[in-house]
Amino acid sequence: MSAAGPPDRPLPNAIRIVRPGYQDCLVPLLTDREYQIGRAETVEITFRDETVSRVHGFLHFDAVQGAWMYRDAGSTLGSAIGESADPASPSPIPARQGVVVGAGQCIALGTGGSRLEFLDGIQEEALAGAGKAEWTSPAARDLEAKLRGAGGHARPVLLLGAPGCGKSHAAARIHQRSGRKGRFVTIHCGNLPSDPTALWSELLGHVQGGFAGGIESRRGHIALADGGTLFLHEVEALDWDAQRFLMEVLDGSEELVPLGAPPAPGHRSPDLRLIAASRQPLDGSPMRSDLVELLSTGEQIEVPDLEQRWADVPGLARRFLDELAAEQQVECDLSPEALELLSEQEWPGNVRELRHVVRAVAVRSWWKINDPTSLARRRPVIGTPDLRTYLVDRTQAFGPPLSVSPPTPGPPGPSHGSHRARKTLGELTRADVEAALQRAGGNLTRAALALGISNASLRKKLDELGLAPQREPGE
Repeated sequence: MSAAGPPDRPLPNAIRIVRPGYQDCLVPLLTDREYQIGRAETVEITFRDETVSRVHGFLHFDAVQGAWMYRDAGSTLGSAIGESADPASPSPIPARQGVVVGAGQCIALGTGGSRLEFLDGIQEEALAGAGKAEWTSPAARDLEAKLRGAGGHARPVLLLGAPGCGKSHAAARIHQRSGRKGRFVTIHCGNLPSDPTALWSELLGHVQGGFAGGIESRRGHIALADGGTLFLHEVEALDWDAQRFLMEVLDGSEELVPLGAPPAPGHRSPDLRLIAASRQPLDGSPMRSDLVELLSTGEQIEVPDLEQRWADVPGLARRFLDELAAEQQVECDLSPEALELLSEQEWPGNVRELRHVVRAVAVRSWWKINDPTSLARRRPVIGTPDLRTYLVDRTQAFGPPLSVSPPTPGPPGPSHGSHRARKTLGELTRADVEAALQRAGGNLTRAALALGISNASLRKKLDELGLAPQREPGE
């Protein structure tokens, strides 16, 4: 591998995808993902430029070098690296070789003007799919307000929520809003090694030959997060030794340097923002009291699951389509009937499952009507037949979705009750609707949430039953 550009070039936080004939879009770079780039429908970042190969190259974060690396995949017309300010004069990248890329540089793909521009310090609202949805549920609006508030300070944050509810996304939003120039680095706490040497290397890195098997130098997660944010995913799974090690680094009680490196004069604690996520409150957990105390000096944010924000299903689905269009140029719309069907489905996998289904149906629908060899592209509208067919196929291949957990005891309302137990629109009786409206104080949105249907479906049901339409606050 070869390095490109000066060694002090900042790490990029996002890429601008430039596709001739299409609107540019910005996509965040996540260090735990590898991005395939090309013209094939299966890659993460798709181009429709015929001079781009089906799999043109790969982009990934190299923990050894602590840098983003682009590798040409043996493309037909090649890749080249240059300055974003002067994209007309790039230097060719040898086939199947890689280069380090930094903020302010670009990778040219083929000869048709397609390229990736690497950016630093962009506004979170400019990213594809970010901040575009208007949330309906009070739970989602409350979450957005808390994320904005957390982005304005540097204290620790503990995110609490069920699996799949979007804690990682919430952590990334806080980092993007904070304006910190460093990386957003994720540690999957349950996957950290228990061996002390491997743990040291994972968190603080090692120098070449620092231990048996340390062939190349490597920067650790904590060093990579210096100047940025360290996200401890599933912090409750952090074992005792890793907790002790982390606390020693954060409080500066020891001069901790990469494994095998000599003591460093003027050692300082890393300048990082700490965000942790847990499936359950840490009260009574087997975690060290000093780490719990450190996390408690900031704020705690509960990330609602989909049961608490059912009215946001249409908005979430549209946001997922925005993200897909930015990454893969798969541009689709959802019919009102399809949005209503999504709102009436069970999602035991939470927001994560909804995202996977929307993206899968969109890709299937897009390639169903678009010829891979044609430059003319049509934008499909996903209807209920497309959605039902995919859900049936998924069930036949993998079985029915897992059951949701039993509901938490509490007063009736939109945050309680198992969606599996809800009736379909056709099964709802006059007594069901009247009871839901009475519990919701006449609020149409809250009643629809409690019944597990959309506002439009509830209004239709009111017409069928001959009930007077309810008024929303402020109408």
